[in-house]
Amino acid sequence: MSDFADLKEDVAEAAINASRNISNFVKRQYRLRLTNSCRVCNNFNLRGHDKTFPIGRLDLDYEDVRSTAQSGCPYCALMVTFIDQLPPGVARGRQVMLEYHDNAFFEMSFAYNESVKFEIFLPPGVQIPSWPQLRNSGTIAPHAGRRECFEFIRRKIRDCENHPECNGTSYSLLPHRVLDVGPPGDKTVKIVENCKDEGQRYIALSYCWGGHLPLRSTTSNISEMKKGIAWNELPRVFSDVVYVAWMLGVQYVWIDSLCILQDDKDDWEIEASKMAEYYSQAHLVVACSTSANPTVPFLARRDPYWLPLNFKFKDKAGASHDLKIQRVRRLRYMTYTALDHNRDKVHEHDFGLLSKRAWVWQENALATRIVHYTSHGLVFECKGDIGVYTEEMPDTPLPLDWIQSLPHSFAEHSDDSYKQWHELVKTYSSRDLTFHADKLPAIGGAAAAMRKILDSDYLAGLWRKNLFNDLLWHADTWGIEKTGAFTQPPPTPLDNGSPSWSWASLNGRLSYQFADEPCSTTRVFATVRDLQVETSKHSEFGQCRGGYIVLSAPALRANLSSTIPSGYYNYHLYHVESRQTIPESIADTILEVAYPEGESEGPGTIRRAGPNSDGYYGGIQGEILCVVLQQRGDTIFTLLLARSHIDPTSFVRIGYSRVDHAKLDVSRVSVMENIVIR
Repeated sequence: MSDFADLKEDVAEAAINASRNISNFVKRQYRLRLTNSCRVCNNFNLRGHDKTFPIGRLDLDYEDVRSTAQSGCPYCALMVTFIDQLPPGVARGRQVMLEYHDNAFFEMSFAYNESVKFEIFLPPGVQIPSWPQLRNSGTIAPHAGRRECFEFIRRKIRDCENHPECNGTSYSLLPHRVLDVGPPGDKTVKIVENCKDEGQRYIALSYCWGGHLPLRSTTSNISEMKKGIAWNELPRVFSDVVYVAWMLGVQYVWIDSLCILQDDKDDWEIEASKMAEYYSQAHLVVACSTSANPTVPFLARRDPYWLPLNFKFKDKAGASHDLKIQRVRRLRYMTYTALDHNRDKVHEHDFGLLSKRAWVWQENALATRIVHYTSHGLVFECKGDIGVYTEEMPDTPLPLDWIQSLPHSFAEHSDDSYKQWHELVKTYSSRDLTFHADKLPAIGGAAAAMRKILDSDYLAGLWRKNLFNDLLWHADTWGIEKTGAFTQPPPTPLDNGSPSWSWASLNGRLSYQFADEPCSTTRVFATVRDLQVETSKHSEFGQCRGGYIVLSAPALRANLSSTIPSGYYNYHLYHVESRQTIPESIADTILEVAYPEGESEGPGTIRRAGPNSDGYYGGIQGEILCVVLQQRGDTIFTLLLARSHIDPTSFVRIGYSRVDHAKLDVSRVSVMENIVIR
């Protein structure tokens, strides 16, 4: 009887679906006759097409599109004309996918090649009555040195100077050294020092050295640099920014390699400590994202890949209209699309090679206003506006779920400034550095600015008043496969003087996911007995030269093991006292076992594996210490420590774990005194 009831229910559901399909077909045929719409594309009215997916996308068979184009549909004819101009292999597959994305631009992509997307739009002032959904937009100039590019910059600076947050930098004290570019067309520029002219502005340059040593000021040539530098001696990036200064009516330019003595360590540390001041007070920061090194000009022809193609669209009434098709701009700015707790990257701009450099993150974040020279046009951001503006649409910001202004985010005082710092560290942590010792100096200017807000001692990337939350950083293992090849590399240890408890001791994307989750109750179990950090004599925000924390805290002995080679993130943590396996443990990086010299078995020391490590890479097993830091809500957080193979009386951090309070009674865990973590 039950089977019969199920069959009856299935038949009834099939009848309803058949009725709905017949109804949709009848409605569509009636609508097509009434509106004279194309039976395949419905005149690009996706909402009125019965094959449109709930997400708003319409998939069409290319052979159907070609057939109706030959029958006189101007919309299908436009698709065929465009597709026929594409390089072989781009429009692979039989399906053409159409979508009005974010109610903005009409997008076209292809099955089996969805990474290639195009958008269709109208030039400013043009309308097609029979296609009212189509948006208007400007386009990028074919060359970055064109008049309209400089007009865009002037226009955005004028807008920016109306913001209360931005109008204090038009005229400010100049840096210690600047490049005097002279009047437009001058064939000689020169370095000037201690210029007291308060009525002048300057431009700061953000660029890639790219393994290429640019023209530099040193203790031996600074006197000659002050006398003058011939125009033809300047690398192309430097001469281009001089030209930008001329076009904007600015007399001075700050370039790090020219304005800091590169062979004078004291001068470098003093000037590096002033980065926040130099970039925030600049009239404009120019970021040349298209130049891999100083020899590659950024005032150059644009990449044809991003330039629009012009088409004529003839509607059914016979009227001809101009429209344009180009690569989808959305994909230029949305650097990540996965949706989870750690994928919010609206401040992580990807404008080219420059966006991957650690120093450049700070230069961008600290700028009052900045213009990016990218391969796909000019991009402008400032402190006073959350929006990011492009050369194509100077008055309309890009959608905020695509990208947001980094200077605005940094300048905006959050209700939780420590959480804001964590967000900044997450964004910064995976950037590239030429010199590992620069890990902290390259964010030092931002730290100096944050200290004014936080009013706390700065400790190698952490803050004393928030120490136990700041210690809860961990490797972001999203994309690091536990069962196969890495889709992104794990963090790597850095030999840069930073203590192991500082995130600056690693290079790779980090997270503060659980430290920043709201909770109603917090209980700290650890006590700081001593804390020392040794830094540059010129700045507490400069290079770290060592440090340690001495804690008294509940501590458990634990076994850490991996039965497969430690090139994978697959470690098992077992608490000896509680006799429990702790699944929520994250190693800081790949771990290894180091044995005493001349030995390859017996007791060894677990440690972080460096890129050129000589440790054992088989399955590992060893004893570690779990130090209980705090309880947030129902979760207890511990640091995973291993004996230092250099100083066995101290420990180093190798990871982090969390455990439900119901599984660990901290009151029954013995307190260990004077745990030294280096």
